[in-house]
Amino acid sequence: MHNNQYNIHTFICTRSKESEKCAVCEPAASLPDILQGMITQYQSQDEASTNLTIRRKHVWRDSVIAFSRESFDPYKKVKVCFVGEEAIDYGGPSREYWRLLNKAIVEESHLFEGNPHRKVLVHDVEALSKRLYYLCGKMITASILHSGLGPKCFSPAVYSYLCQVEPKPIMEDLADFEERAVVEQVTPQLNASTNMSYYHSVLINLIMLKNTG
Repeated sequence: MHNNQYNIHTFICTRSKESEKCAVCEPAASLPDILQGMITQYQSQDEASTNLTIRRKHVWRDSVIAFSRESFDPYKKVKVCFVGEEAIDYGGPSREYWRLLNKAIVEESHLFEGNPHRKVLVHDVEALSKRLYYLCGKMITASILHSGLGPKCFSPAVYSYLCQVEPKPIMEDLADFEERAVVEQVTPQLNASTNMSYYHSVLINLIMLKNTG
C-alpha cells in the first residue's frame, strides 16, 4: 500500500497525462501544501472561463467528456449551459450544475458502493483503464473549489485515508456480504488478541484489496 501522501496527490492531481508535472503539487507534498497550492492556482486566474454544455439527464456522461478534454482547466471560472435551456449563466446554472454533478457522482458513476453515508470505492478494471477514478477526483476537486460542495458520501475511513490520517474502518464499510462474513468469522479470535491494530489492518486490507486490485 502506498504512503497516504501519494494517495491524496493521485486523487486530486491536475495532470492530464502521467508525463506532465502537476500544476499545484508534488508527490511528496503535504496535504496542507496541496490544498494551499490549489487555492493559489484558483485565485490567480483571470476572467477566462470554461464553457460546459450539459444534458440534465446525462450529467455524469457529459461531465466525463468535458473533464477529459485537454483544454479543460478546472481553475478557470465555469459557465454552464443546459441543453434546451436559454438561461445565461450569471451564477445560477453553474451552481445548479455542481449540485447535480455531486449527485451524479454518487448515483450514476458506479464508482462507489456501500451505505449511502459510508461509500467506498468499487474495484472496476474498465473504469480504471478509462481513468474514471481520476476524472471523478478532478470533478470533486473542481466542485469544491467553485462551489464548496462535495459528494458527502465517503466512509470516514476513506476520507481519513485521503487526508493522510490512519483510517479506522468498521464492519459497515464492507459492502460485500461475503467479505463481511469472512471478517465476522475471524473477529472473535482477533478480539481475544491484545493487538487490535491487526484487526484494523485486516479490514483495511480487505477493503483496499477489493477496491484497488
